[in-house]
Amino acid sequence: MNLITCWLLIAQLIYKNETAQKVDFATAVKQGLIAAEARYAQNAVHYDKCIAITFHNVSKSPLDVELNNGELLEPIDASYQNMVITQPQVVALLPGEKKRVEFYAMCTEPSDKGGNEQVTYSLSTKKDIQLKELTAKISELQAWTSDGQAAIWAYADKNYGLENIYSADTVRSKNLREYLAKITSKPLPDPSLMTSYRYNYYYEPSIIKERIKGSFDFNYNRPVNVSVGMFNERNTLVRELYNEKNIASGFHKLDFEFDSQEYTEDLYNFYLIVDGKINLKIQIKPNDIRKQAKEQSR
Repeated sequence: MNLITCWLLIAQLIYKNETAQKVDFATAVKQGLIAAEARYAQNAVHYDKCIAITFHNVSKSPLDVELNNGELLEPIDASYQNMVITQPQVVALLPGEKKRVEFYAMCTEPSDKGGNEQVTYSLSTKKDIQLKELTAKISELQAWTSDGQAAIWAYADKNYGLENIYSADTVRSKNLREYLAKITSKPLPDPSLMTSYRYNYYYEPSIIKERIKGSFDFNYNRPVNVSVGMFNERNTLVRELYNEKNIASGFHKLDFEFDSQEYTEDLYNFYLIVDGKINLKIQIKPNDIRKQAKEQSR
């Protein structure tokens, strides 16, 4: 072992034995203890670990930097979605250390564009106690999926109905709908809506007006959590088509479909989402398919 390596190890041991200063993210930035850059995470969807923050401890002491539930992040480009942190996390930093950490977050603006890795954020000074409590509920239920995102939208948008809160975990989704009904005074949906095609991806429509199909092939050497999300041109989720946890390793073919008379935008992106990250993408343009079908039938 050379002398430089030896001194580095001694320094690390000293720092580990020194009690770290616990400080929240906003205070650490304001006091100049850290430099930080927040970006949309690569291959992320807007309701999972979609915010990546690079921390740099520029102080001379170890720090435990905490980013709390309910903290709002505003994009530098306002055409993109505002995001809210949905799981608290403490980041331990030695003096001079740089570290990149991904955080669970969700969109609060369904009408704005979904992020990409070029989008950067700043921490907002706005505080919303009810939103903070809702994100704590999402964290408690581990609802970092489409129903948690729908709950955030139901809170943020007065026109967004509670019937949109659904998932494979029907008990959790019911819990979220009831929680939102209490804090927003929105009516609980008629139970029949929750067994309709529009609001539950497990139910077939009674009459399929125009069926469009697709499929994903995938092969992993370990069990994975898999979902298929249907996103509009703004890269915002409009429907979850499939969600299953701990799919066995090996080859799988996953078919999906939708009624293009119910979903009428010009373009949809279908993502195979594996362990929270976009793995494969299929783009479908219903109007183009319809036009081609008419031309072939002549």
